[in-house]
Amino acid sequence: MMQFAIEFSDFEILPPLAAKLSWSHFLLLIPLKSIESKIYYATERLLILSQMKDMKMVCKSDPSLMS
Repeated sequence: MMQFAIEFSDFEILPPLAAKLSWSHFLLLIPLKSIESKIYYATERLLILSQMKDMKMVCKSDPSLMS
């Protein structure tokens, strides 16, 4: 927990990430060496989650896509 507080001390970055990522995601990010790589992989994960949400919405809006 202490390492988390040290690694993610930037309050401009943390709230958007904390709102979207789980504790498990942060546990995977902590061992990465640079803050840049942590931000990169967190951003990539957020992009994937967003794309999945968009895809679900498209599938729900077009019943012909569902089996």
